[in-house]
Amino acid sequence: EDLAWLVAKIKTETLVCLISDSGTPTLEDPGQKFVSAAIRNGIEVDIIPGSSALLVALSLSGFSTSPFTFAGFLPRENETRLKSLKKFLSLNHTLVIYETPYRYKKVIVEISKIVNPKKKIFLGLNLTCPDQFIFRGEIKSALAILDKLPKAPPVIILSEEK
Repeated sequence: EDLAWLVAKIKTETLVCLISDSGTPTLEDPGQKFVSAAIRNGIEVDIIPGSSALLVALSLSGFSTSPFTFAGFLPRENETRLKSLKKFLSLNHTLVIYETPYRYKKVIVEISKIVNPKKKIFLGLNLTCPDQFIFRGEIKSALAILDKLPKAPPVIILSEEK
């Protein structure tokens, strides 16, 4: 309903900008629905890329990027999320996961139960912000610090190595 109103409103304007408060709009973001609706309605869409947590994290991880798999946000339901994780991990690619600030610790604990404890993990919180936090190391070491970490937008990357 809001999307239809927004598209109608934009059709009456000469120039409209979609700006995100964090990361690149439309990449695992509600703006994606807006861009799809705009295109369906014949509205010209262009982008001037800004910071992308995905690319920042992947670049900072030190892990292989050829190939990598971007899983985006995993399903909320525990069993479905676990099934998705196992499927993505079976690819043996570097795996990039977005998660909510409220669930990322739980997801890392879940991951630790299905991978080798020496598996390499990168965790980036608040990337591209002055208070960004970066962890690189084995998943067992990440578990030891989880309780001390803040609620912040995370990017989780698992190395392609077993």
